[in-house]
Amino acid sequence: MARMSISEATDLLGRLVAHWRQRMGDAFAVGSQELTDLVALRDQLATAIQEYDAALQVANEKKATRDALLKNAETTRANYRRQVAINKGTGSSEYKTIPESAKGTRKPTESPSTP
Repeated sequence: MARMSISEATDLLGRLVAHWRQRMGDAFAVGSQELTDLVALRDQLATAIQEYDAALQVANEKKATRDALLKNAETTRANYRRQVAINKGTGSSEYKTIPESAKGTRKPTESPSTP
């Protein structure tokens, strides 16, 4: 059996609570589980969903901040490289020793190897 979606589960629990209250009454039990247990489960699920959604929002905001900082770092590196080239020239030792990213960037004079 496929797992229910969040909206299906919350909807179903709400309808079960309503059915239990209207049709079965407080004295009815399913094993050791009473109506108050089902209500507690419904409320715990609603709280967990809200907490998850809030945490996801925070995570998305942090990811956006991280991505902006990474872009800023790359722009700064490119501007630094360009400014060193202007001030010292591309043949200078200062320019040639500028650190590259782990991926590296191919120098314009290099051609890709052919198999």
